[in-house]
Order: sequence, then C-alpha cells, then structure tokens
Amino acid sequence: MAILSYSLGRRRDWPQLEAASIPGAAAGSATDFEFAALTVPDLTQTTPAASTGSAGDLPINALKVRQIALAPNTTITGQATNFFTYFVYQKRNLAVSTTALTTVTSGSTVITPVSMNNINVGTKLLVDTVASGVQETVTVTAVTGTTFTASFSNAHDAGGVTPYPIVNSPLASLLVSTASATSVTSGATVITPTSMSNIAVNSVLTFSGGTGASENVTVSAVTATTFTATFANNHSGAYTIKSAPIASYGPYSATTVVSTALLPQIATMTTPYNIFLPNDVLTFARTSNNATGLISPAGTLFVEWVPAGVGK
Repeated sequence: MAILSYSLGRRRDWPQLEAASIPGAAAGSATDFEFAALTVPDLTQTTPAASTGSAGDLPINALKVRQIALAPNTTITGQATNFFTYFVYQKRNLAVSTTALTTVTSGSTVITPVSMNNINVGTKLLVDTVASGVQETVTVTAVTGTTFTASFSNAHDAGGVTPYPIVNSPLASLLVSTASATSVTSGATVITPTSMSNIAVNSVLTFSGGTGASENVTVSAVTATTFTATFANNHSGAYTIKSAPIASYGPYSATTVVSTALLPQIATMTTPYNIFLPNDVLTFARTSNNATGLISPAGTLFVEWVPAGVGK
C-alpha cells in the first residue's frame, strides 16, 4: 500500500499498484462481460504463527482506490456508428445465510426462509438442497416481511424435515436501480424511491433523466422507505436513480481517438476515493451502447490502492 514519504525531498508517496488482465471481446452486446478483477483481503483472518497469540496484522485493512488506468493491447477499431463503454464497479457479498423447508418444483415460487436478513428484490441467492435437486442461483423478484419470490429451474424438496441452505451468491451486487416521484430541490432532500434495495448510508447514487442536470449524491441517512442526500441541482419528472460506477472509460467508438497500444488510459473517476472493506471486490465490465457494438481489445487494468486514511 502507499506509504507517505518525503521521497527525495519532493513530498511524494509510493503507490501500491495491482494489475488484472482484461479479456478481448467480439463485436455485439452478446459478448459484453463483467468479471472480478481485484479484491481486498481480510488480514484479520490471516493465520499467524502459534507464538503470536493473535490473528492477523491489522484490525481492518480498509483501502481506497485513488486512480485506475487501462492499457489496451491494440487500438479499438470498428464501425463508427457502434460503440461501448467500460465501467468499474465495487461489489460486496451482502451476507445471507438461512434455510427453508418450502418445497420447490420449478417456476416462480414463494419461499418462507427462517430469516429474511439482507434478502431484497434483486438479491441473487444460491439454493442448495441437502435432500434432492440441483444447486442453482436465483434472483429475488418480490419480498414480504417473511417471504421472497424467485423463479427456479430445478426442483428442491427438503421432505419437510431437513431444511436446505440458502446463501448469498458470490459477488452479490451493491448496484442500485430505481426511480422516484419525489421532486428534488437543491440542498438536503428526503427521497422516497420505488425500492430501497441496496441503498445504505454512504451509497453514491447517480440522478439522471427528467429535469435538472445529472449529478452524483451521497446518501447521508436512510429509513425503511426513504433516504436523504444533499443535492446541487433540482430534479423532477421521470428521473432514474442508479449506482454511480467507481470509474468509466469511453464511450469508445471507431471515431474516438484511442491512445497507442500499451499507453494507459486514465479512467474518469466518478466517485473518487471509494473505500473498499475487506472482501469487497472490484469488477470490470463492458457494456455495449447498441446491439452491434465494437470489437474490444484485451489489455491490462491498473489500480492504485492507498490506505483509507490517505487520498489527498
């Protein structure tokens, strides 16, 4: 990690860079992808020497992303009318660990788990019966205080005796995608969205569409049905509320001048200095802006990590 140092009298620090390989992809939205690039290890779980009597070197190793760069192997080429954008996201396993006795055949089924903790609309769950059936990942489509609904491809039957486990799928998303009818004026405003799924204090959200200039805001308070944030602009009409990516590249098109191969592209940091907690994952995604898309070259993603107290 970066260590503050008056290096050579120039008041510079030494950054910690990590790199991840980016795959190439053929033209078209069908080849869009998202993959886990890097993660922050939980050093408190490090097994120490028996003589130390403590687990790990640090109480917590929270880090910030200070800069992200992408070095494509070749220049991006293709038809001028087709383009795509790269996005970098932060994701976290939202802990779900429960069981259920509900018999599942297939199709849309209402499940009554022992606990509804962290189960929201859009949550991806890994369902694995200990009796019969095939393990599968399902997406929650509706919730009540005691149940959730999801569409199943396989049958799951605990026989009414031995419950089958339900846990969060790897890389449960922090992504928010909702809307609101609340008219926003500049300053602190309480918003009532159509869904509070994955909205928490310190979530960074993008308000766009409707009236008013797009902007990113940080959630300062939440209730079961509302959140509070401070706005620079007014918003009304059919605006949307989405997670702000950590960074983005593009949109790239054949008419976009892309640097020479191997020359890094510095990302547009949408939410600079995001704090990553242990076990958080940084993902890299390609999203086509139309159905045809472009061929995207392979390359390397570079991430500069600094301790959470560093960033100025």
